[in-house]
Amino acid sequence: REVDVARCSVADLAVLGMELAEVRAVLRETAVLVVSDAEGGAIATGSFGEVAMRADATATGESAAPRGGGDAFTAAMCAELLRRGEPGESVSARWHRALVRGRAAALAALAQ
Repeated sequence: REVDVARCSVADLAVLGMELAEVRAVLRETAVLVVSDAEGGAIATGSFGEVAMRADATATGESAAPRGGGDAFTAAMCAELLRRGEPGESVSARWHRALVRGRAAALAALAQ
């Protein structure tokens, strides 16, 4: 109940035997929960509502799957949250921007 942002993957939740709603329920009301999936999608939930980022298809029609890129995802997402946004940017737009940057970093880390 002490964190501002908690991040895990769908696979993490499965190993823990927990559902997204269970984790969300134990966080304080103002905390944000970010959950990513193996297909490259992610969701952020908080007092602002829900921001979902669907997996992008690559040119070959396969999904962008940042499996194993969780540390890079988290670091880039946090860095983007620190960046000053555009004047008047909504909280939802800020979180979408953070999710996009996190996915890009995870994919870049895995390409190395």
